[in-house]
Amino acid sequence: MKANFTMLRRSFWIICVICIGFVSKSNGWDLQGPTSVCACGSDKVPCQNVYTVSNYGINDRIKWDVYDISAPNSPLTEQGAKDIAQGNSFIIQFSNSPGTSRVVLTMYWAGTAISTKTIDVQRYLADIQVANGGLITFCSGNEDVTVNQPTIQACDYHYPYNYTAPSNFLLSGTNFYLQNTSGRTFNAVFSMKSPPSPSNGNAGVLSSTALWTEGGMTINRTSTTPVWVGSPIVTSGSVNGSNAGSVVYVPSGNGFMNISQGGGSSFNWQITNGSGSLNPSGSSCQFSFSGFIRVVVNVSNRCGSSSYTFYISQTSQGFSVYPNPAVSNLKVDFESSELADEVLTDIVLVNEKGKVEKEFDVKRAKKDQYFKRSKAVDLNVSDLPRGTYFLHVKYGDVVNKSQVILN
Repeated sequence: MKANFTMLRRSFWIICVICIGFVSKSNGWDLQGPTSVCACGSDKVPCQNVYTVSNYGINDRIKWDVYDISAPNSPLTEQGAKDIAQGNSFIIQFSNSPGTSRVVLTMYWAGTAISTKTIDVQRYLADIQVANGGLITFCSGNEDVTVNQPTIQACDYHYPYNYTAPSNFLLSGTNFYLQNTSGRTFNAVFSMKSPPSPSNGNAGVLSSTALWTEGGMTINRTSTTPVWVGSPIVTSGSVNGSNAGSVVYVPSGNGFMNISQGGGSSFNWQITNGSGSLNPSGSSCQFSFSGFIRVVVNVSNRCGSSSYTFYISQTSQGFSVYPNPAVSNLKVDFESSELADEVLTDIVLVNEKGKVEKEFDVKRAKKDQYFKRSKAVDLNVSDLPRGTYFLHVKYGDVVNKSQVILN
């Protein structure tokens, strides 16, 4: 009887301990760790943090999952449940890119999930940014320009910066040693001075190096910002990947325009003739049109501007010839007077042997502002022998040829 009573008492206390343990596990445990992680990038130190579980019981088991906030139903990383007594610290490896992760820890008791804890962690790409929005511009010699160099956000690294200017450009006030604190952004502001007589155009780059190795990271990081002197320079244009030339043939009525340029900080695209729509993005522009359009892009910086003009046609030549066959008169009708006035350089009619039989004086017509009044040219062919001829219409250096029959 006494032995049975002793066994019953032990069972009672075991049940009480288990019940007490159950309550403490489900209500008293805690998850602790950082709410941000730095250096998330493929060539940097691992994008990871250490997280700690406290106030747990010796029989508790923990399972953790890490989710990207944009895809909460797809774990980025996960680990099966383990006895918490094996260690209360977890090294969590995050996705190696900027974004937000959610760390979810689930506590199990007797195989049943009884409680969860979560921490949202902001992932930062601890990268050094370009200065002055990506371009440092000088308009003259001996000019001082303020340079604004953004640093990384919300990371706790403490490191110096090294700066290197183009040849003959002088830097001042660049000995920075910044402590970046979570939630704040620091900017390094200093000045650069141009030489007395700088050449217009590309002057080189400002090199900015963050010495991360002095802050516990494995490598340093460098960014470069172009340095430009004077107004922008546009060197060429292209349409759908081909040189824009004089008049571009786009039968589909849509595509992309691009310009090759240097020194531009703003781009203004406009349709100045014809009808269509533009969707610009910096030095590129998506377009759609019907028939013919003239598009002008104005490229500017604080020193000045330059422009480039595109002529785009849905027909292969930008003009039509009629009647064909012809008897006494041949009309060359351009898609627009602007096309003829700005691009046309020559109109000749040659026979099968290549001899010029008729010619329209384009230079005189432009001098007399003929194409301001008309977009068509008439050639009198009544005095020519009947047969096959070829009309040569020249835009810049490009010759467009059309066969013409005289009856």
